[in-house]
Amino acid sequence: MKAGPGAPRVLLDGRPLRGRLSGVGQYVWHLASALAARDDGVALEVLVHGDPATADPRLWPPGVPVRTTGPLPRKAFTALAAYAPAVPARVFGIRADLVHSTYFERLPHLPRSTAVVTTVHDVAFLRHPEVFSRVNLAASRRALRWQLERSAALLVPSRFTRDELVALCGVDPARVVVTPLGVTEQPAPGEAQDDGGADPAVLARERPFLLYLGNLEPRKNLGRLLDAWAASGVRRTHDLVLAGTALPHAAELRQRLSAGADSVVPLGFVPAATKHALLRRCTAFVYPSLYEGFGIPVLEAMAAGAPVVTSTAGALVELTGDTALTVPPHDTAALRAALEQVVDDAALRDRLRSAGLQRAAAHSWERTAEVTAQVHARVLAGLAPDGEPPPAAVVLPETGPAAGSPASPAGQPAAGGPR
Repeated sequence: MKAGPGAPRVLLDGRPLRGRLSGVGQYVWHLASALAARDDGVALEVLVHGDPATADPRLWPPGVPVRTTGPLPRKAFTALAAYAPAVPARVFGIRADLVHSTYFERLPHLPRSTAVVTTVHDVAFLRHPEVFSRVNLAASRRALRWQLERSAALLVPSRFTRDELVALCGVDPARVVVTPLGVTEQPAPGEAQDDGGADPAVLARERPFLLYLGNLEPRKNLGRLLDAWAASGVRRTHDLVLAGTALPHAAELRQRLSAGADSVVPLGFVPAATKHALLRRCTAFVYPSLYEGFGIPVLEAMAAGAPVVTSTAGALVELTGDTALTVPPHDTAALRAALEQVVDDAALRDRLRSAGLQRAAAHSWERTAEVTAQVHARVLAGLAPDGEPPPAAVVLPETGPAAGSPASPAGQPAAGGPR
């Protein structure tokens, strides 16, 4: 990355770069790394939490200057930005010509001279408020409202998420740019920091297995997967391996798993090398999610050559095309049949494997960075993503969608728009 004196300053919000990287954290790390490798004539920085003396540089993208929020604890900084929005960002040394927001967390007050671009990964909390805590729902609504009011452009990973923003939030589609995500077997440091190689105990499995990879939470439809598994004959010859962290609001699922289930093997979090080895060795990858704005685990499975069984929900059909077995997300019998079909039909697995590899090859972080940089350049020039002057910002109403709508947030009255 080369930037001379007076180059526009672009600040990428890297606050998701903490601990074991989530899907959003991986997005930020890979995007920042790919942007830094370009020669766009901008001065790129990444904003991270923490005192420079104690922050973990292993989580920082290589070749990108890092600006920290200072010694204020993460939760305190987040609360200050949410509840004291008049506090200027410059108090924390945040100065930029363009700020790229990457998650549902707002920043302290930015001057109007600072342009904002936001990545909206999904709006699952509007479609399925019942699987989110009240605290997370409220925080996500506040952050999205600020992002929609303030952003000159919105980046989304799929046409599905673009259409959701238009339908649920009244966003002008001219403000929205689809930027599909990339895939690589090169893990971000946050994935690899506790990874000394694939776990031999995990991989020394005698029985073949189907694999689920991702957080264990209600939105991933794992209760229905366990029901389909229990009703299938596949469990007599295969295990069902669940690799991922059980989130706090998944109490019922944790209870089912702790009680034990026939041929179900919960592994908890697995490091990157073990994850990729599991993807290469599984008979098939199963991901019956109720809602996805993109589906990074599915893309990773296709790139690893795993046959995929997934749902028709959200962006999953857009992502997989005809390279996966897809079933309606609420149809347990169809999911059971798909599990049996993919195990019994070797020719089908070969076709899905080949088609998935070919489709995954079209996704790269370099392409994601290219489209992102183009949007940054247009916004810095005072243009909307389509080259026209930016339209007026959308201000979301306080109330939710009409009662009975599938997007109706819990506890919201029926009036107005989505918020």
